[in-house]
Amino acid sequence: GHKLITMFYALVDVAQAKLSYANAGHHAPLLVGDNGRHLQLSVGGPPLHLFAETSYGTGDVDLQSGDRILMFTDGVLECCDPAGEEFGEERLQQVMRDHRSSEAEALLQSVKTAITNFSGGDFQDDVTMIAVHYL
Repeated sequence: GHKLITMFYALVDVAQAKLSYANAGHHAPLLVGDNGRHLQLSVGGPPLHLFAETSYGTGDVDLQSGDRILMFTDGVLECCDPAGEEFGEERLQQVMRDHRSSEAEALLQSVKTAITNFSGGDFQDDVTMIAVHYL
């Protein structure tokens, strides 16, 4: 089979309160703010090595105090309930909104609890997550 390599690359300029990033075919990390704002960090291009010549756009986000960013592998979205329904992006966004005031570690735990309860702990793929809380 043909394997695709996805990647998400980000730089935080603390002095300017700015996040610059490029997304190479990865599930778009989610940003939620204390104020309820919600963004998907999707600017970039296709997975790596998919095409010989590829250029990648970069996205810029002005960070606000209280922003949380969740980066995750596809195993988070693809875990299934006993009926075979995937957890999916919409449920993940709802967990993020419900816990948008949580510290990073607590946010990760909330997502892990939600996907474990949904799937009964039966993960189809690896589940890796990184959470960032911008103070």
